[in-house]
Amino acid sequence: MNYQKLYNYIFNQPNNENINFHEKVFITEVNSIPSKKTRNAPNESIPFRKENFLKSKFIQSFPIVIIGGVGYFELTETKNEIEEIFKVEYAEKRIAGNKQSQRYWIHWSSDKSKLLINTYQLSMCISDVLLQEIAHEIKLSGLI
Repeated sequence: MNYQKLYNYIFNQPNNENINFHEKVFITEVNSIPSKKTRNAPNESIPFRKENFLKSKFIQSFPIVIIGGVGYFELTETKNEIEEIFKVEYAEKRIAGNKQSQRYWIHWSSDKSKLLINTYQLSMCISDVLLQEIAHEIKLSGLI
């Protein structure tokens, strides 16, 4: 339902009566093996998906990417795997509604033709405030 809520906030839809986000949105998972908790998920599919799927022309063609990437990408002072894969640069960290559990990170391509927002998985316990702020960033981007 969070995917539909986000879609509704982006496109100013009044309610969630119709589940239709899939008409304009493509979703996939970084990890193809589901688990209730990221830290417990088997991760053998992730390197392959990063190299062969996330770097594909198809995924790279999207001007806006929202990634539930917390825990899936190497992010250190010397390496930022999100930047390498998506060819974007970190811009800033935001906290929705002043709740530390509702963080998101904004990345842009150098020519501002791609916006990437990294946050927690949208299927988790996230707030409407986080969804509203992400939708606001997308609207401000001018990419839709």
